Amino acid sequence: MDSSFLTINNEHLTLSESLTYLSNAGQFQRFTAEIVKEYFIEQELKTIENIDIETIEQFIVDFRLEQKLFKPGVFQQWLSNNHLTYASFRKQVHIRLKKQKLITQIAASKPSYFEENTSRFDTFILSRIVVKELEFAQNLKQQIENNADVDFYFNKIAKLHSIVDDKIIGGFMSPIIRQEIPDIVKPILDNTPEGQIIEPVEIDGRYCLLKIEKVIQAVLGGEIKQQLESEIFEQWIQEKINNAEIKLDFLEMLDN
Repeated sequence: MDSSFLTINNEHLTLSESLTYLSNAGQFQRFTAEIVKEYFIEQELKTIENIDIETIEQFIVDFRLEQKLFKPGVFQQWLSNNHLTYASFRKQVHIRLKKQKLITQIAASKPSYFEENTSRFDTFILSRIVVKELEFAQNLKQQIENNADVDFYFNKIAKLHSIVDDKIIGGFMSPIIRQEIPDIVKPILDNTPEGQIIEPVEIDGRYCLLKIEKVIQAVLGGEIKQQLESEIFEQWIQEKINNAEIKLDFLEMLDN
């Protein structure tokens, strides 16, 4: 008889029963995908040298400070709430640091990916005027460009005619990174110098005049580098999974 895998209201469920529930709920494939992913990571981690004790302990100290867990009693309660002992937490940290070392190692083999994708994080400082009709937007653009002080007049027109909330500050938008900009706008912005106004663009049934105030080029480092490293790693994992021969033995058991 299978041993209990999960207990609900004092009723014991075996692993086989629990997997059957997952299959019935349509979640079995996602569940097994995570297992396969962790399997490949574990195999690769065996090739990574162990992290030295000092690095592990420093990570734990930094983590406790960041999470306000430095007092022994508070930290112990946190461990208990997360069903951890100090030894199991330390093991998790060791695996996490080895995984980061693996990610960095794999990403280092794809320098072209960084070159091609860093610009996704360029920051655009934009102003906008949003109106309901195309002809009105075109007329406003002409009025602004015929004025000697384009910057001042753009902000003035935004306050008078724009129909979105940022009209009260002259149409100034919050900084936005390239990858968050609508696809229809990206190529237009790439070919428009700072200070100029692009032709009206239809977005969500309304017409938008955009003026490029400033473009801040992204620099590879920090969070941007970590993000791109993670993307390379996920692509690497997916390639491993796609090329692997995977057999779902449990589904054959269900059919029988």
